[in-house]
Amino acid sequence: LALAGAAGKTQAHKRAEGLAYSLGVILSFLAIAAVLLGLRSGGALIGWGFQLQSPIFIASMAVVLMVVGLSLSGFLVVIGGMMGIGQNLATKQGHAGAFFAAILATVVATPCTAPFMAPAIGFALTQSIVEALGIFASLGAGMAVPFLLISFVPALGKLLPRPGAWMNTFKQFLAYPIYGTIVWLVWVLGRQTGIDGAAALLIALLLVPFVIWLWSDSKEAGAVGRVLAFAGILVSCIAIVGLVRFSDAQYEIQGSTASDGLPWETYSDARLAEYQAADLPVFVNFTAAWCVTCLVNEKVALNANSVRALFRDRGI
Repeated sequence: LALAGAAGKTQAHKRAEGLAYSLGVILSFLAIAAVLLGLRSGGALIGWGFQLQSPIFIASMAVVLMVVGLSLSGFLVVIGGMMGIGQNLATKQGHAGAFFAAILATVVATPCTAPFMAPAIGFALTQSIVEALGIFASLGAGMAVPFLLISFVPALGKLLPRPGAWMNTFKQFLAYPIYGTIVWLVWVLGRQTGIDGAAALLIALLLVPFVIWLWSDSKEAGAVGRVLAFAGILVSCIAIVGLVRFSDAQYEIQGSTASDGLPWETYSDARLAEYQAADLPVFVNFTAAWCVTCLVNEKVALNANSVRALFRDRGI
């Protein structure tokens, strides 16, 4: 949408926006990599996409995406002051929008790229900090390349549809995948913290449009309206902070529900050592509730009749 909307802008403007997006992606990769390397050097056993193991992070992303979805749906237009700020960013500092869109895309979407980047990430985490950061920066550059190419090669930009009324309709349509992502995040949080954590997040999400509604009417309502608006913001923040007490909840494996018919056991180092000492074959399913690829593999690969028969015949 940003590229199509920039059809009437100069080539220099398009290039600057492409560079801003690319910078946002690469810096985000480096930031995540720095945190990952720092935690691993401290002895933490975490991998790519580790941020989605944090209920607080998941809740925060869900709230951010709720604001994004409401914006795409057109509901944020009613906010006078905030809309003015957004308009200024769009017209005077449009590159900032590309930069922050890149950050959001990297933080939310890159965990799903792990199956494709596993060799590079695995190698990076065994190298020095400088070499590892160089590899992660290269991965970020790869993610930014399509946007950058369209920005720098006019012939590619001409392949995009011309700006018009379709953009508004398409923008509103794009809100629904965003809302779908929120549903997924609520589900992941529910797997991590239980129904109470999911309910707390739903309350926080409910407060987002409520705060927007209060804020939009605060000017007409005077001081009382502004107080209520700030109170609503405060309550929504408290709801998010309240999720902290769920952050230590352990992910519970639902018996054999992941792949029916296989004799799953909850992982423990001691149990694995026992099987190894007895020279018994063991299959470890390293998975996560947020990992869509993992869940698909469990349904279509691990749950296959041939796999179940193999595990049974080999005593795995």
